This record gives sequence, C-alpha cells and structure tokens, in this order.
Amino acid sequence: MAWTETAILQRLKKLNAPKVLAFACLLLLWNTSVDWSHQDVLFIESFAGTQAATQAVRSRFTNHATAAFDIQYSETMDINSSSGMGAALIAILRGDPSGFVHWMGVQCSTWVSTSRGSTGRSALVPEGLEDEVQCVKMANQMASRVALLCLATLAFRGTWVTEQPRSSLLHDHDRMAGLKRSTEVWRCSFWMWWYGAPTAKRTTLRSSSPSIGLFWTQKLKKFQYQQARAEMEDAPHPVKKYKDAEGRARYHGHGTSQLKLTENYTQTFGERIATLVNKLKPGCDYVTHDDELDGVSIWTSWEWGDMWDDASLREVCLYLYGAKSLKVPPRWKQVLPKEI
Repeated sequence: MAWTETAILQRLKKLNAPKVLAFACLLLLWNTSVDWSHQDVLFIESFAGTQAATQAVRSRFTNHATAAFDIQYSETMDINSSSGMGAALIAILRGDPSGFVHWMGVQCSTWVSTSRGSTGRSALVPEGLEDEVQCVKMANQMASRVALLCLATLAFRGTWVTEQPRSSLLHDHDRMAGLKRSTEVWRCSFWMWWYGAPTAKRTTLRSSSPSIGLFWTQKLKKFQYQQARAEMEDAPHPVKKYKDAEGRARYHGHGTSQLKLTENYTQTFGERIATLVNKLKPGCDYVTHDDELDGVSIWTSWEWGDMWDDASLREVCLYLYGAKSLKVPPRWKQVLPKEI
C-alpha cells in the first residue's frame, strides 16, 4: 500500500524538509508507470559499485526486494541527474514499512585529503572551489542531494548510512552539517583492513542508527600493517606520496591506477552489512502522521521557503512534471504551482 499524499506531506514537514522535496515525492506518487502495490524494499544501495552489500543482503533475505544504483550501470542512475534522483526517491517510498536500510558509499574523490590541492576544500571551507572547478561544483550538488535522501529515508521509516574515507569532508558540507544539527547522527570509524581490504583504509560510517557502532572491529597497529603488507604479493599502492621542502607528506595527483581497487567493498564487509541489517533498521517511527488530516490543506498552508537550489531540485520537479504517465488527481490540480 503506497504512502498517501497526507502521510508524505506530514512526515517531511515534521523533519523540516523543503516543500520542494515533498513536491517531487507527490509527482512520483502520481506517476502511473510506477508500481506502488508493493512496499517491500529492505535494502537500498546508492553508489553501489560491485554490489557486494546488495548481493549479500539479497542472499540472506530472499523474501525481500533490494535496490542498487550506480552511474556505472546507467547514466540515468546518476544521483546528480533528475532521473537518478527520482529513482532513488521511488526506492525510498517503496521501502518496507517495518523498516529498511539505505546505504550510501558516496563518491569521495573530491572530498578526501589527496585532492585538497586541486579542490580547495578545507575544514574552514568544505565547499572548496565550486565556482572554479566543475567537479567540485557537481560533488557539492551531490552532497546536497544526499542530505535530502537522508531526510526522505528518515521520513519513511528507514535508516540511512553513509560510508567515507576518514579524511573526507563530506559531512562538513553545509547541508550535511545541517542534517547533524537537526537529527541524531551516529559515527563509527574503523580499519577496512580487518574486513579483508588490500589497504588499511581508515573508514568512517555515519548513520541515523546507533547500531552503526557494531562495525567496529579492533585497533590496527602500524607495525602489524607494515608486516602484513610486506608479506603480500602485488600489494596495491593507491597514491604516490612525497615530502615537501618542509618535510610534510604530500600526494601526487588524485591517485594511481590502483586506487579503484580500494573503492570496492570486500565480500567480508558486504556480509557484515547483511548480518546487521535488522539491527540497523529503526526501532520506532522517527516521525508519525495522521491520515485523517486533509493533504490539500497541509499543502496550501506550507510555505515554500528554501528551494534548495544547490541541489537543483527545481530541475528534478520539472522533469517529473513532464512525465507522460503523470496523472494528477483533480483536486490537486487546482493547488499545484504553475511554475517553480
């Protein structure tokens, strides 16, 4: 059974989500090409890569649906595209009403320490050179959209998780920082080495669930790692390091050709995610709604406010509004905006 207009509006409004996000969700609800008869998605993986997590969840929970998105599969799955953002919101709206998990290993290339020189990012200016460098601008838009997906996940009974290298400034971005200020966000840092990764890879997970701490394993001592690496054949070297004139560690470029090897999850880590899905699911409803209230009245009394232009949500709504399969209920046609 699909969410009602009343439920969508109340839940997002209670989280102080922008009205324009609610508008996008309504346009998806009214799209007749979307099958809303099933709400059974247990696990969503955005930026899924090799789908190590999705495959592990699918093997363990055979009676539940999963959804995986990545630009590698199709450009229409790019979160920065209108189609990709729409697809992610559909998956969230089809999440299991008893609870689901939305896992996001957000693209990190412009957020990590190795790219500081070219991106201009820092703890003081996490948005970096967005007016000068196109990839920084697009990564900032992606961060804003990820923040919206986190809000939508919370609103519709899900738990969100983001995975980043320890040096990433993603959660210092203004929209992600706002998420930390307005909702509870938990953090767990660990060494991906203990999950079979070919490099140490200090990793940080952030989530709306305190159970994220269960990913902690143990400390990794430098001599342990160096000894193990010395015994490895063809140990990958994802970055080239050097010391500048003042003796500080620096990096050449954005990484070597072996950097990609560190981006994919190991089977061990994917299986760990699958074993913790039920613990990560929310224990209770983050927000509630009353279906007896009138959705149109909620809509008309809700001010537009912040349009989140940094996330280009107007473009998403225009894209969804233009769908041939869109069937807006008659009573809603009278109150929808003529332009946004």
